[in-house]
Amino acid sequence: MLVSSGFGLTYFDAKDQFESWGWIVDTARTFQTLYSCPNQEIQVIEPEFLIQNVDWARFIQYDCIFVPSGGHWDSLSTFIC
Repeated sequence: MLVSSGFGLTYFDAKDQFESWGWIVDTARTFQTLYSCPNQEIQVIEPEFLIQNVDWARFIQYDCIFVPSGGHWDSLSTFIC
């Protein structure tokens, strides 16, 4: 899963669902510590790895990359570009 600051509850819902199916879920982020959307109870998550430390050899080990919906997409697209 690929997330940035301002992530919403869809992150937790999707992660829980994927893990219930037996999938291994790693989370990549733009910064070491991220905070959820300020419109809800603030939650903090720590990454398994940072986006800037990932090379394509690691990405090809995954079957998919999931980007949860929410307002954080704008900061992700700015960071990646």
